Amino acid sequence: MKMTITEFVGTPEEILFVRQRLGGDGHTAIGTDDSPAIPGGTLYPSVEVALDFLTRRALSKDQSTFFRMLYKAHPQKVHANELRKAMGHTKPSELTGVLGALGRRFANTQGEGDEFMTWQEDEKGTSYGLPETVREALKRAGLV
Repeated sequence: MKMTITEFVGTPEEILFVRQRLGGDGHTAIGTDDSPAIPGGTLYPSVEVALDFLTRRALSKDQSTFFRMLYKAHPQKVHANELRKAMGHTKPSELTGVLGALGRRFANTQGEGDEFMTWQEDEKGTSYGLPETVREALKRAGLV
């Protein structure tokens, strides 16, 4: 087995260009959202991968609520308390369950990407948003 790790530093457009030149599959979108990035940069799914993620199984009622609220609020993020209230949840663990199910769904979707959402932590808690590729996929799938 051989493993090589290469770090590229540049704008999202420059990194995407290099990735495609080195044999990338062309289904990669680099996150340009202004939210805090994961160290080393966040790789958001392409619109095609996001479409697969959103449509390979029906979304639950709470998952649909999550995506509709984040889509509507864009470019602002939605605080976890607002999401819980809209879903009729009273315990933080209930929203955690929704996010966990979405995480499993994303992890089991073929394609590249590190994150399907953006988030921001502050003294009041966590707020969530969507990268442009997921917003476009929601629109194309008729989910918003």
